[in-house]
Amino acid sequence: PFVRIAPSESAEPGRDVAMDDRTAAGEMTQYLAGLGHRRIAHISGPVPEVMSLRRQEGYRRAMRNAGLAIPEGYEQRGDYLLHGGARACEALFNLPEPPTAIFVSNDEMAFGAIHHLRETGHDVPGDVSVVGFDDLYLSEAFYPPLTTVSQPRIDIGRQAMSILLKMLSGAHVPAKPVVLPATLRVRGTTAPPKSA
Repeated sequence: PFVRIAPSESAEPGRDVAMDDRTAAGEMTQYLAGLGHRRIAHISGPVPEVMSLRRQEGYRRAMRNAGLAIPEGYEQRGDYLLHGGARACEALFNLPEPPTAIFVSNDEMAFGAIHHLRETGHDVPGDVSVVGFDDLYLSEAFYPPLTTVSQPRIDIGRQAMSILLKMLSGAHVPAKPVVLPATLRVRGTTAPPKSA
């Protein structure tokens, strides 16, 4: 018996425990739009990695729902690493009209993006709001503390082990996924845009 944690969508249906990446990414994008941002860019993880695609889909859906355009160049591809976030941010700020907010697909790239912004004289969040995804243990200690999506890691592990123990005891467990909600951690890297 086994239980999968955060399986890819290509996996056969089974006993899975995961977080809803699409919904969480959409909620974070909606949060930025709610602050008054209209120029919201996205730095994704590597594509076609499934987690990257889910978060990108959530961003796109939220932008459509908010009636916001995604200009050419506002979607940059990263690699989940610090330097990838910095490179993608540099590309965004070489555009004729840079974003006022950036939704980054993981915290490490968000740190890289913020580092690039500081090096080029931009204030976070005064000039640009930056948000991440994952809620790494350093995210709260970072300055300013990073606004991010917190994954329910402990709950995912607890649910998976609970299902596995039931299976080992011989109990029937339906082969359907368990999807857990994420939490937005609003901290110091977000603010309304200056124009608002």
